[in-house]
Amino acid sequence: MATVNYDVTVGAYAEGNRYQIDGAKTPNLFLVRGNTYIFDVSDATNATHTMGFATAADAAGSTEYTSGVTSSGTAGSAGATVTFVVPSDAAETLFYYCTAHSSMSANAAIFVSGVEITPISDKSAVADITVTDFSANTSIFTNTLAREIPSKIDSIASDFKTHINDNFADVVVGDVNAFIDGLETYLNGTVVAAINTAIESIRTDGTKFAGDIAKEQTEFEGGFEARFQGLEDGLSTYVGDEASYTKAQIDTTLFTGAISSTNISHDSDGRLSSIKANGKLIWNITYDSDGFLEGFRESVDIGGLPVTKVYNVITDADGLIEAIEDIS
Repeated sequence: MATVNYDVTVGAYAEGNRYQIDGAKTPNLFLVRGNTYIFDVSDATNATHTMGFATAADAAGSTEYTSGVTSSGTAGSAGATVTFVVPSDAAETLFYYCTAHSSMSANAAIFVSGVEITPISDKSAVADITVTDFSANTSIFTNTLAREIPSKIDSIASDFKTHINDNFADVVVGDVNAFIDGLETYLNGTVVAAINTAIESIRTDGTKFAGDIAKEQTEFEGGFEARFQGLEDGLSTYVGDEASYTKAQIDTTLFTGAISSTNISHDSDGRLSSIKANGKLIWNITYDSDGFLEGFRESVDIGGLPVTKVYNVITDADGLIEAIEDIS
């Protein structure tokens, strides 16, 4: 039968500590009856986390399964292992868990498969060959010196039968056990192993897929949070209140709202030359020789950094605005 080794570590997750088998978080395991599985629990993260097995996912040890299980050393210390030789009568589903911390198990399942055929222990299990006794009442032997022949033949036949049975049983037991061993090896080593390899491959792919999704989710969340925080900081600075900002404050900043006369200026002809409202300044408003709007500048203070753009206004013959161009 085969021996399989697993490396066991304990990882910290948002939901708490969890076992990692060969780096995978609480994966389901696929074990074969008769095989030996050695769980290396020497990594320092296993300290105080003693691995156990159970027949139910109660994570409390009330259904602890100990058949075929032996421990060596202390979890988290060099050389510490938990060995599980899967019995032939092991249940199809078992669970592994931390005997000290019930929350760590997360229903980590073990699926048991394979066959282990008990060999014939001795030749007594093989039925003897039955030989009918030689008849002793044949009349020809009754009153002659040959009357002892039947009993002699019976004795010879009995000895011969015993000899045949002994040799036959020895040969049959050996051949049957050899056949059983070969059948068991083939089933577990070839058929079941191939199935379990395929299942393990599917599980590994599934674990990688789940890990990739979790990684993408984490990176997306991190990127989103960073950008959203930047947006919050920018808006907070723009509004002028880093602690908090309200819809009314944002509205006041984005829209013109009420403007006092002190923030409005005119040229000598009484035409509007600048207007200031909530951090925005429209200034250098110019007019052409016909008195039509010709251009203006717009300045906005964002987070303490002034930004200015220059616009050119295109009008028709009647002075109506046709377009406003950004010529910054």
